[in-house]
Amino acid sequence: MRLIVWVFLEPLLGDDGHSLDMPEKTFTIPLSAECFLVAECFRSGPRVVDFVVRLMVYRNDGEVEVVARYDTAHGLPHLDQLKQGGRLIEKTWLPHLDFNEAY
Repeated sequence: MRLIVWVFLEPLLGDDGHSLDMPEKTFTIPLSAECFLVAECFRSGPRVVDFVVRLMVYRNDGEVEVVARYDTAHGLPHLDQLKQGGRLIEKTWLPHLDFNEAY
């Protein structure tokens, strides 16, 4: 069994400017022996105010790497496809979705 620990270096802020220090819900979803999802959702009442879903893979050296990230950074839902080292390959904006629909 592998243990995954996430450390946030900067607090996320809600629409009201208050810190969302801890995710309200965090899920780790195994997809195969080589990859898994980590989903985090922050809410204000019933409304989703921020979320991030990361597709994680185990590299050959045993380290874990993010290869795709679906989140609300920049104020709009979008998908980032990443290459080794976390560099952006492609960003797909989803402006037609609100945060509740996107999550």
